[in-house]
Amino acid sequence: KLLADLHVKLLRKIGKSVSADRWEKHLVKICQEVNAAWAWELEQKGYKELPVEGKTAILKHLCECQFDENIKFKTAVNDEDPDKMRLQPIGRDKDGQMYWFQLDQDDNVRVYVEEQDDLDGSSWKCIVRTRNDLAEVVALLKTQIDPALLKRDEELKNKTDQEDKEKGDIKKEDASDEDGKDTD
Repeated sequence: KLLADLHVKLLRKIGKSVSADRWEKHLVKICQEVNAAWAWELEQKGYKELPVEGKTAILKHLCECQFDENIKFKTAVNDEDPDKMRLQPIGRDKDGQMYWFQLDQDDNVRVYVEEQDDLDGSSWKCIVRTRNDLAEVVALLKTQIDPALLKRDEELKNKTDQEDKEKGDIKKEDASDEDGKDTD
């Protein structure tokens, strides 16, 4: 019922006059433009019998149609700053795979990986769903880091730690000097 309501709402938002009991008929017409096999299967068997791949592709297509055919939505999206809407990858590994990190308002973590030459968008894969998964992926990626980079990072960290310690010692000396001046 919720899924049917979602499809009806998305169809209506792109200007289709759809009733709740005939939404599948309208969906068949939309599918004929996208994938004739799904349109045929939808017409013959109904939405419930459609494979999950077909259902998600249809839903994705209806969502994408909102950008072109739903004027109110399109205007709202066009008013947004594009750079704020785009998620940037957090990095690449030595094989050229890009990593994308997402953290939602409930602190749920997701990390996706995408192959470097992914022209059709088919290589996306969610590799992290929990914090434990994240720890495992970080540990795995650390094993792939060039040892020279690790050594350089360790030296920089040690140098920074030493400078911080020296600054702390100087502050302590200044404080003890001031204490000594106050008693004179």
